[in-house]
Amino acid sequence: MSFDEEEPINCWQSIVRNRIFETGTMVVIVVNAIWLWIDADYKEVAKDNGSEFIFDIAEHTFCGIFTSELILRFMALEPKWQAVTDLWFIFDSVLVIMMV
Repeated sequence: MSFDEEEPINCWQSIVRNRIFETGTMVVIVVNAIWLWIDADYKEVAKDNGSEFIFDIAEHTFCGIFTSELILRFMALEPKWQAVTDLWFIFDSVLVIMMV
């Protein structure tokens, strides 16, 4: 979603356009990718010693973060029907739905 050329229409666009929000989203994506690697390699070992709750907490945390990010991006859309034409939004929505 690119809003760079125009002034924010609502407070949601101000949040989504903020460099901190964009950088934070990218950091969470990278950390999630690293966590998926850790999860794939060590979850079975954690099940054996009874410490798999850490993996559950991490999964729920990432799900909450990505769901929140998707809601913020949806609220920033003006008009809302753009959600069905924005391919990145659709892609992210499918990923979040699969995660949930």
